Amino acid sequence: MSVLSQDRYPVLHAAVTVVGSRVRGNTGEQGSARLTGIGSGVYNLRVSARGYYAETERLRLATGKAGVVTLTYRPPVGTFAWDIHGDGMYWDVGIVTRSTVTATEWDWICSRDPRTGKAVGRWLRFPGAPPCAVAPDTIAPEWIRRRFGDSGPPTPRAACTGANVDRLESP
Repeated sequence: MSVLSQDRYPVLHAAVTVVGSRVRGNTGEQGSARLTGIGSGVYNLRVSARGYYAETERLRLATGKAGVVTLTYRPPVGTFAWDIHGDGMYWDVGIVTRSTVTATEWDWICSRDPRTGKAVGRWLRFPGAPPCAVAPDTIAPEWIRRRFGDSGPPTPRAACTGANVDRLESP
């Protein structure tokens, strides 16, 4: 049987297990694993490799015919932030665990204080776009390892002055 990446490249050192049995194999340079001790038939295969999401697939295996499992890249585990426009006004924060990827977007908005009339800023928080893996255990370089507290990213340099005056929200 063969294990390929989402880009159709062989996956080296993938572990292949026939679910419910002791039959196991590991892939070599060509992404192929030899599973000995089983005959032709339909099997549930559990396939995993570092830097990829594990997959369980039901495949028909037969002598001389290689079943193929495709693995999807997994981003590295950790918390990452992306300053979307480079000005600190929009951030996407992704949290990657071994089994999930979640993201929160933080957008800086300004509104007028009804008592003083001054522009004041605050962070809006909502679901964001999660970081995507571009290779095993690798995400795009604009994502950096960084965490923010519950109140959000630091106040942007421009805050609610100058270029941000036109970003005022209605009270």
